Amino acid sequence: MTDISDPNNPTITISTEPSYPTQPYSVLIPPPSDLKPLYTTRLILRPLEIDSDQHAAGMFRIRSRQDVVDWLWPRTPDTSITDTKTWMSGKLFPAPDSTGGLAPRLFFFIITPKDNENLILGSVGVNSLDPAPSLGYALHPDYWGRGFASEAAGAVVRAWWGLPRINEGVGLGLGLGLREEEGGEEKLYAASNCRNVGSVKVLERVGFEVYEYVHFIDRLAFMAMGRGNLK
Repeated sequence: MTDISDPNNPTITISTEPSYPTQPYSVLIPPPSDLKPLYTTRLILRPLEIDSDQHAAGMFRIRSRQDVVDWLWPRTPDTSITDTKTWMSGKLFPAPDSTGGLAPRLFFFIITPKDNENLILGSVGVNSLDPAPSLGYALHPDYWGRGFASEAAGAVVRAWWGLPRINEGVGLGLGLGLREEEGGEEKLYAASNCRNVGSVKVLERVGFEVYEYVHFIDRLAFMAMGRGNLK
């Protein structure tokens, strides 16, 4: 496991917002209406419904807290349900579809416990495909330290790598898949503030590894995983 407190680990200092390496699209995500819930031992992960007042209210309860958004960029709490709905809409991104074009897709989920499906504990999913797919999550502080984040993130990561890829014989002719001569293995990315040791451990637990440390306001761990890193 990475020692993120080790001062000997090299850190790049930058003055502009950092980003992930650019990676061509290769994943085929179902339309939002066809995206299914994910189930774990204790949780149900339901696809985020962009127009759901219930999802917005549940996530506002979490995203309006400063102690939550201190670990989320840009660290600004939602001040209204409208703010939260704007954030929810941002989880839609263009992705390849079965016709060979690009269509609105999402791969983002609301976290609920099996014993109280009306209670929203947080959210987890892929934030965007641009410049590369990246995992993000947030939990209400009442549920920190109980293994829910690892359980939810692990389910999403396994489901993500279970989706079909353009370069796996789908044959759409888009030319969007990763070719070995262009840089090799497809990656899923994530980033965490190094002060949030618990979050870094969650990401490592589900298969991510630190590939770079960046200092941008705070010291950040940039992480990545391939399909072979699944745990």
